[in-house]
This record gives sequence, C-alpha cells and structure tokens, in this order.
Amino acid sequence: MNKNKLSAPSLALPESASYTSEDWRERFLRSVMIGALIFGFIALIPNVLQAPSRTFATIYIIAYLILCIITFTSLPYKFRAGTLLFLFYALGVIGLVQDGLWGDARLFFLALIGMSLLLFTSREGMIATILSILTLFLGEFLLTNGFITISNPEVNAIGTPGIWITSGTILLLLAVAFITGLNVFQKDFTKAQQNTQITLETLKNERRDLEDRVQERTYSLARKTEQMRAASYVARQMASKQDFGLLLFSAVNSITEQFGYYHAGIFLLNEKGDYATLQAASSGGGKELLAKGYGVSLASRTDPVAIAASRNKPQIVLDFGDDAVIFNKPQLPATRSQIVAPIILGNNTIGVLDVQSTESRAFTKDDIDVFQSLVDHFAIAIENARLLNETKTVLMQLEAVNIARTSEAWDQRLKSKSQAYTFTSMGIRPEKQTETLPNSLNIPITLRGHEIGEIALSRKEGETWDENDQTLAAKVASQVGLAIDNLRLLEDAQKSASRDQILTNVSSRIRETLDMESILQRAAREFQKALNLKEAEIRLGAPDTFKKQDAAAGKITTGRLQSRSQGNIKKKN
Repeated sequence: MNKNKLSAPSLALPESASYTSEDWRERFLRSVMIGALIFGFIALIPNVLQAPSRTFATIYIIAYLILCIITFTSLPYKFRAGTLLFLFYALGVIGLVQDGLWGDARLFFLALIGMSLLLFTSREGMIATILSILTLFLGEFLLTNGFITISNPEVNAIGTPGIWITSGTILLLLAVAFITGLNVFQKDFTKAQQNTQITLETLKNERRDLEDRVQERTYSLARKTEQMRAASYVARQMASKQDFGLLLFSAVNSITEQFGYYHAGIFLLNEKGDYATLQAASSGGGKELLAKGYGVSLASRTDPVAIAASRNKPQIVLDFGDDAVIFNKPQLPATRSQIVAPIILGNNTIGVLDVQSTESRAFTKDDIDVFQSLVDHFAIAIENARLLNETKTVLMQLEAVNIARTSEAWDQRLKSKSQAYTFTSMGIRPEKQTETLPNSLNIPITLRGHEIGEIALSRKEGETWDENDQTLAAKVASQVGLAIDNLRLLEDAQKSASRDQILTNVSSRIRETLDMESILQRAAREFQKALNLKEAEIRLGAPDTFKKQDAAAGKITTGRLQSRSQGNIKKKN
C-alpha cells in the first residue's frame, strides 16, 4: 500500500523558553539608552544654560547627539554599550573638572562601574572600578597641584587629601558591593539560563517524540483505515463472483490493485491436506509459477506457505532483523517482505493467501488482523462458489435425467398412440392431411430437444411467409409442446392417483376379515376387479413345489399370482 505522509499538529514552545543573557543585555541596553535620552534631555537644558563656558555646553550637546545615534542605529552591541560607558566616563571627567569633588563626578563613575557589570561581565566591572579610582585620584593630584582649576566659580574649595581618599574609598566599597552582588546575580542567572536551556532541550525532545508518536499513530490509523476500505472492496468483489476460477483471479487482482502490493497468490490444499497448489496469481512471475503447476508440500519447515497452512497461523517474513530471510525465487526477484495467511473454513484449512511486497518493512503485526479478516471472506466466498457449482451440476444432472425420461415417455406414447388434427374450411378433423399443401410451413414441436410432433401450416395462394411469421409459429409450437407435456404429466399423475386409490381400496377390503380363507378369496376377487382379469390365482406354499406341479401339468407359472385364460377364479392351498 502506498504510504502517504500525514502532518501532525505542531506543538510550539513559548518564545521566553529560549531567552538568553545576551537577549536580556540587549533589551536592557536599549531601555537604558531610551531612558537616558528622555532624562538626559531634561538635564541637558539647565546644564547647557548654566555651563561655565561654551566648551562645556558643546560637550554636553555632542554627548547627547552621540547617545541619539547609538540609540536609533543598528550598530553592534559592543560598540553601542562601549560608547554608552564612554559617555558615562566622559561625563564623570567633565564633572570632576567642572565641580571637583563636590559635583556629579562620583555618581557618573559609580554608574560607569554598575553599567559595566550589567552590560558586560565582572571583569569589565573591575576595569571600570580601577579606571574610576585612578581618574579620581589623578584629578585630585592635578587640582591640588594647580595643573588644572575648577571651572565652576561657585566652588571655592578643592578639598583636603583625606576627603579625596575618603571619597575614593567609598566609591571603591560601592564598586565592590556592586561587583559582588552583580557577580552572584550573573552566576545565578547563568545557572538559571543553563537549567532553562536544559529544560528547553528536554521539552524540544519530548515535543519531537510526541510529534513522532502522533505522526506514527496518525499514519497507522490512516493506513489501517485504507486497508479496511481495500479489504471491504475486495470482499465485495469476491461476493459478486459465482464462478470458482473467476473468483480466485478476481481476488488476487483486487488485492494487487487496492493494496498496492506487486504479487498476490492463492494456494488451495488437496483432499489429503498435505500439498498446496497455486491456483491464482496476479504478478507476471506468479503466473509463470501457475503455468508450471507450482505447489508446496506441507511437510516443508522453511516455506512460509507450508508453515502457515500446517500451523493455521499467519506468517510475516522480512529481509531484515534477527529472523531475516533471503528471498531467492527467480520468478519473484523483487520480493523483500511477505505475509501469508491461512484460509480456514470451520476448523479446516482449505488454502493459503500469499502477498508479497517490494518494500523491506511492508508488513507489521497490525496487518495480520486485516488479512485474516480478508481470508475469512475468502473462505466463505470459496465455499459459496463451490456449493453453487455443485448445485449447478446437480441441476444439470436432474435436467438430463428429466430430458431422458421425458423422451422415453413420449417415445412409448407415440409408439402406442399417434394423434393428428387438421383444420380446414369444414372445421377440425381428427386426422392427418394426406397430401402436401403448396406454400406450406412445417414447424417441429420439440420438447427439451426431443421432437414429439409437427405443425404444418399452409397459406392461401399469393401469400408468403416472412421472418416474423416463422418466429411466431416457432413460439406457438414451443408453447404447444409445453402444454401437451403438461397434459401428459397430468394424465400420468391421475393414473398414479387412481392406482394408489385402487391399492388403498383393495388393502382396506382385504383387512375387513380375520379368516384366512376369506382373505385369500377376497384378495383374488379384488385383483380380478381392479385389473379386469379373466383369472386370478393365489397360492400358499413353496414356489419350487408349484413349479414342479405346473411342469407336470404342462403349465408355465411364476409363483404366487398368475393370470389365466379361463374365466373362473381359483384359490388353492
């Protein structure tokens, strides 16, 4: 059977099941940049207006523009994240130069450290921490020694070294806290991500297995449904065939057409039940075997047909697995798998169905039920065809006997009595026309192939017989023959009924008395009346004694009852 691939429903996993840390960082970076654009714009205006110089205002504007560019362009992640960290560092440096220790420099450095940890790893966080601490102490050194000056006129104190050390220490402690906490968070996140990935793979495998099972079950159900439909069709085809030979060939051809297998054959067992002969085949190689009278002895222990017939059990033979078989029949070289099912009628195996396929795994255990049901229909159809053939044979024999008896009865009747009737202008005459009439048509009266009479018809001068007239005359002659035979049968039935009535009357009169003399006399009298005899004689005694006595008297006797030419009735003891 052709295998059609059936699609199973797809079981899609939720999108969040495949969420990774890179995805989280990408979404986090975009959120931070959008937030920075919003709040940065709010902070940009007063910083530009209150900037101590145009240089700082220009730097703020350039930083905001850079933020816009990396936010709304599809640049690589590392480039955008690194640019954002650089902006935090640059703002920290600007804040340090503008306000010294008293401005927003420490906040930007702290944001640099935290964002490095979140956007990259703890290593980048440690680098950002070291860079922030070094920048902070470098700024203190430069400011303290006068290399640079604070640009904000409102800030008039640089701060003592102790204050700078304290601020650096606090920044370092916050950085360590951030690094430690985020490192733990990243480890837990990585572990959760790995667990999620494992769970995801498990779910994918389970989904794949489930889809495979659904696919397999769906295909198996569709295949079995198709097989049952094909088996039903084959069974209907068999039920419609009455000829035994036509039934077998129709069965194997229907199996090949409906199931798609390249060979199907039917073996039937002989009367002894020890040999199975191939009776029908659908493939070219099978027909070659059929022409050679191929058969299998049930004594074989290797042939699947013999095994199935002897064990009354279906057999599946494949060319792979532990029980692999090599198919080497020259007439069927393409066979790679085979199923053999016994045809059982009652408790007796009468044959075997052999189906072969070119596919390596064409048959499974599920196919056994289908083919076993099919061979059960085979058994019934074969038995019905056999009974029908036997019935036809008996009917033909009865018909032949009936024809012979009818012919014999009419031969005897025509020998003893011949009847003829002629229609003339004077009416019906019970005699046969003596001369042959001109323009006549002779139609034989036949009954079951036996001629029992003739109808002679004559037309007036100038008229001819056409084909319709001849056909009508033949049909009338046929009906006349049937009517005459029915009348003969009726007469025979009446005679038989009359004889039965006479027998009944004679028997009842004989039994009216219990006296031996009276029984014999009455029996002789009833025979004489019933058969209109001249003499009826009844004797009691051994037949050999009667023969000797009659031989001595010059008589020929048959024993107990004899008809004589005399007119009297005798009774002898």
